[in-house]
Amino acid sequence: MCAFQACHSIKRHLAVDTLGFPFFTHCTKANVSDDKGLIEMLTKNIGYFQSKPVNIPKITILLDHGYH
Repeated sequence: MCAFQACHSIKRHLAVDTLGFPFFTHCTKANVSDDKGLIEMLTKNIGYFQSKPVNIPKITILLDHGYH
């Protein structure tokens, strides 16, 4: 059995920086919507955003078409 077949009921959410290095990962069941998984991932890691220096005016989050 290949690795894909062993974990076919898991959806992985991955947040990366502009160079492609991972910041956060979050796994959900496959029946959880992409939007809900994104909200869970960001909520779980809200401390990262709250601790950013005040001289950074904004944080931009880009998403693919799976998110609404």
